[in-house]
Amino acid sequence: MNTVTDQQNVDHEPELRIANEFAEAVVRRVAHGNGTRLHVVAPRSGAESMIDAVVLEALAAVPAEELTAILVGTVPGNDRPTATPG
Repeated sequence: MNTVTDQQNVDHEPELRIANEFAEAVVRRVAHGNGTRLHVVAPRSGAESMIDAVVLEALAAVPAEELTAILVGTVPGNDRPTATPG
């Protein structure tokens, strides 16, 4: 539920910075349309996205192994050797 108090808090949400030696992301909760979204920025690449609750719920349902498989081809330097048949 997005009350006036919630709306005031959203406008002043602090950034959450998550980083390791391979990646960095900055996340902030923002008011958007009928609710709130997460604004996610990757400072190293400049990529950014607004993610709503539906996407977050779907993301939570994806097993970590599948997310890792997606990353292999999309993050520079995150290549894994593939098994060769035979």
